[in-house]
Amino acid sequence: MVDSIQSSKFITQTEARTISQKIAKLGDVYTRPSLTDRHAWVSDRVRSANDDVVRDADRIHVAIAHNRKIALRYFHYTPSKDNPKKYSKSGNRYIVSPFAILWDSGNYYLYAYTDKGVFRTFRIDRMEAISQPLIAERDGLDEFNTEALIAKEYKVFQMFHGEQLKVRVRFANHLADAVIDQFGKNIMLIPIDEKHFTATLPVELSPPFFAWISTFGRGAKILSPDKAIEEMRKFIEKVSDMYKDDGEK
Repeated sequence: MVDSIQSSKFITQTEARTISQKIAKLGDVYTRPSLTDRHAWVSDRVRSANDDVVRDADRIHVAIAHNRKIALRYFHYTPSKDNPKKYSKSGNRYIVSPFAILWDSGNYYLYAYTDKGVFRTFRIDRMEAISQPLIAERDGLDEFNTEALIAKEYKVFQMFHGEQLKVRVRFANHLADAVIDQFGKNIMLIPIDEKHFTATLPVELSPPFFAWISTFGRGAKILSPDKAIEEMRKFIEKVSDMYKDDGEK
């Protein structure tokens, strides 16, 4: 448990240390020192800078338990020193119906029903001014499906949603670990020759998925359907266009 907390990307180093110390106090005199001295660093990733993530998650859980809406502000980081944050909805608050908290790729997300009648995910460490549960009861109760959320058939890369397709991909044999890491041990890896295998991947098409495929260079190639092949071509062309010698520096 301490290792999980220490290595969690969405928890700041200060907050991780505080929580770990509280857990260590629950141990006996022999176990306590080994827990206090443990450090599982977040390798090659930047920790969240938001110390309020744990508190905010608690507020969300309370709202879910009491079937209430919450209000929040949502932002994205910018390169501007004067305005390092750009707020969605011009800084106005979202009023949403929270249904679940998801942990994906080291990040914490709120899964909520919006006033547009759709479910959306929000990065919790990019949320601000999260209210206490509001008086208004949640919308979307009939639309929410717990089983579908837990046992999601189509993989979403980095919470970028898109068209759901089953994409057949040819991989070099040394990429079997990478495929299983992403899709689990139940994914079928079918050898087609001495150097390659194919796998049919249930995914939601998105730039992060195409970027993942691109990571492997010539070691991975989408074979079908045509829709996925065409979208992959467009993704590569857009990136390639950026590096054409057009005189810009």
